[in-house]
Amino acid sequence: MAYLTAAHVEQHRSVTSIAAEAGVTRSTVLTALRRLGIDAVPHATKRHLADTRGRTVAESLGFETLRAYITDRRAAGMPWTALAAETGLPATTLRRHVAVTGSTY
Repeated sequence: MAYLTAAHVEQHRSVTSIAAEAGVTRSTVLTALRRLGIDAVPHATKRHLADTRGRTVAESLGFETLRAYITDRRAAGMPWTALAAETGLPATTLRRHVAVTGSTY
């Protein structure tokens, strides 16, 4: 349990990456996660990097979260293209982050 928790939850490694390292199939890792009560996170590595990037951008603009930044700027009437230019993130990415329920942004 400690290995899977460390690899998937704390290090944000993907199920496929863990399976390759352990020399087992992806299904075996998913079954082990389920038995241990650990929720598998699709695209764990990419999502963690996106979270980190979003926090960095928000903090550089004086906001605690990317969601707070977007909410503030959109309330002021700023278009998505202007938000994208200011953050350096694609407008589609910004819209997706706001639409995702349970987002940490």
